[in-house]
This record gives sequence, structure tokens and C-alpha cells, in this order.
Amino acid sequence: MKNIKGLSIVRIPVYIGYLVVFLFFFSATGFCKDIIIKSPGNHNDIQPAIQEAVDKALDGDRIILPEGQFIVNLSVQISKFISISGEGLDKTFLYRSDSIPDRTLSSKGWEAFFVFNIRRDIPSDIVVSGICFKGRKPSVVNGDGGSRASTVGIRMIGCVDFIIENCRFEYFGNTGISVRHKDTLARGLIRHNEFYFNARSGLGYGITIVGEGKQWVKDPKFGSSNFIFIEDNQFDYHRHSIASNDGALFVVRYNTILNNVAASGDHAIDMHEGRPGTDEPMGSRAMEVYNNVIVNNTYTFGGKIKKGEWYGMSSLENAGVAVRNGEALVYNNEVKGYRYAVVLSNWYLGGTPQPYPVKYGPGYLSGMEFGPGHTGDLPPKSDGDVFIWNNKISPFLDDEWNVFPSFNNEETSWWKEGRDYHLEAKPGYKAYPYPYPVKK
Repeated sequence: MKNIKGLSIVRIPVYIGYLVVFLFFFSATGFCKDIIIKSPGNHNDIQPAIQEAVDKALDGDRIILPEGQFIVNLSVQISKFISISGEGLDKTFLYRSDSIPDRTLSSKGWEAFFVFNIRRDIPSDIVVSGICFKGRKPSVVNGDGGSRASTVGIRMIGCVDFIIENCRFEYFGNTGISVRHKDTLARGLIRHNEFYFNARSGLGYGITIVGEGKQWVKDPKFGSSNFIFIEDNQFDYHRHSIASNDGALFVVRYNTILNNVAASGDHAIDMHEGRPGTDEPMGSRAMEVYNNVIVNNTYTFGGKIKKGEWYGMSSLENAGVAVRNGEALVYNNEVKGYRYAVVLSNWYLGGTPQPYPVKYGPGYLSGMEFGPGHTGDLPPKSDGDVFIWNNKISPFLDDEWNVFPSFNNEETSWWKEGRDYHLEAKPGYKAYPYPYPVKK
């Protein structure tokens, strides 16, 4: 066939196809760009440069931080779909200046390094990765010389389909990561991070998950993606490694969680109970906790747990997982150095008795519909119930499993086996795929 300026006519459709793919790629990405932040020099304030880049960036852009150790004074405020990446958690370090007083660090505009104030119901595809966030070493016991500031590493507000990965969070007085999601919409992934010594007397968490606290979702859709997923992380030395409230929906799986002994932690993973008549009336909504290793290496008095030494159950923190509200599926966890693997408890009920069903507590939905005389593990008579199965416990660090019971119900006046909780698998339940499927 004829050539037109060297181009075969039969090949024109192929080149047009390439052009279409090329244009589609750039239209789909919206010409997203990388914005590279230049180093201001080690131990200088990098916050102004990051904030300037954020202000100029468009949805889908990525800000890349340099290698080095940099001060972050003030919070970086973000309301766009912007990702932020460092060169690695052992290469890019962000920290607070020692000259800033605790009162300032706890104040609005300072307490978190990054504040993603998104409040949009569409996928954000925001990724934060490759950064070490370091606060000021907190005070666990009054007078120990630590900081009393209530500080946060990253705060995510109303952000859907975010990822925080390959970061390290240490020395935050409140929490390493704070997530607030809509009561009905909770999608996000926190994976492959390190959390160390985020603990202050009265506070101190690796991760906190809260909803808006406005709506009690009738069906949390266990096994779906509508949760905040916390997987494949490492935690060491917290009060609670993971805490929740206000209608939180979250999944904790395949993590290694160590030493929840700071400031009488009691529990590694904790669902906050509802407290009627207070500003926390709802408590946590639903969680799945499975395939985690939860270990305390020390007694509550500070001594190391050693094989052959035993100081009694009172010397151990209470439980690896505490269900104090809502619905929960807790299974296949290995717990060492605690009294129990899982407990049902409620710190509020003792001083504020309630009629059955306890509002928002385990068995609430089934209790509301069928009253205190019902039994059954199948819906609808198990709606709102807790299911706990196949968890292993050892008060020691060796593998003498289930020397003591793995489960304890601390509120026998309110919650009954077969009515509000079940020591068996939830019928029909299937876990969401692991690892969490991420778009490439």
C-alpha cells in the first residue's frame, strides 16, 4: 500500500490508538505532579515550605520531602487530596523544637504535625508514607520530667480511602494517628507502620478511631470494606495501642502489639463505652480483631516477666482486647503477659446502673427487639451481639496456652452468654480480603 511521508496507511489506526491511550492516561490522572521540597538544612523549620506547597498543589498532587531532620512548628493544614511522602522512616525525620512550651504544643494549630481536614465522601487516594514523626517524650508519671502536651502525629478528618504506611510515630502525648470518619462511611488503611511510646498519664494511644457520634449504624456490615483497617503494624509501649469512641468502625488484624503497660493501660485494644448524660453518649460501634500477637513483657510494677517467676494475676494488665460497647468479632489472637485475652467490661455501668439492654452495649439491638428473655446466635436474635472465639492466652512468655481462661465477662449483671455474647464464630461471617486490596 501507499506510504504517506513514510507512514503506512494501515498503521494509522494503531498510532491513533496509542494517542487515545496517552490522552486518557493524562486525563485520568489530571496531570498530577510531584512537588519536591528542598531541604531547609537539618534542624531548621520545614513547615513553611510544606504549607506553601500544599497551598499551591491541586487534588492528586504529591509532595515529596527530602532526607534529613527537620523541625515542624505549627500544623500543616490540608484540605485537598494531596499525598505526602518522605525518603523513608529512617531518612526523613520531622520533630518539634524543644523551645516550644507544652501549652503551645497542645493548642489549636499546633497539636498535630499534619491535619487532613477533608470532609468529602468520595475516594481521596491520599497516601502518607516514608516519614518518622517524633514528638517530645511524654510524661507517663507526674514528675518524671516528660512533656505534658497532648500532641498528635497525623489527624485525618472525614477522609475516605486514605493510606498511611511505612511511617514511624513516637513520643506523642495523645495519639500517633487520629482518625475521625462519618458514622456511615469509614474507609481507610493504616499499614506497615511503627508506633513507639505514645503514652501520657490519662492519654496515650498509637491510633485512635472515632466517628461523628451522631448516628448509631444499624448494620456495620462485618467483612466489608467500610471500616478503618489497621494491619501489619508494630506497637510498643502505650496505654492503649488502639482506642475508639463515638460510633467508630475499625478492623485490627495481623499486628504485633507490645507492652501496653504505660499509665495502667489495662487493654491493648479498647472500645470505649457509651456514657449517657455526658459528651460521649454513644461509644464505639463495631470492630473486628483477629490474627494479632499481643504481648506484655513486663509486670504492672515494672519487673520483667521471666520464665519460672510468678507474682500472681494482680501483677498483670487485664486483657489484650476489651469490648466495652457495641458489636465485636474477636478471634485467632495470641495474647501473652495478660490475665485474659478478651474481656467484656464497662467502666461506666458500676456507677450508673441501666435497665436491659444497656444502651449501645453488647446485645443492644437484639435486646431492644426481643427483650431480656431471648437467646440465639442467628440474626435477628444476634443483632448487636459480640462473638469471641479461638483466642489463646498465656500469662507467661512461653507457650503454655490457656493456663487460665482466655475470656472473662466482668459485667454478668448486664451481659449473658447466648443472649448478648457468644463464644463461637459468627454464622455466615467472612473476613475482608487480606492483605487489604489497594489500587495500583
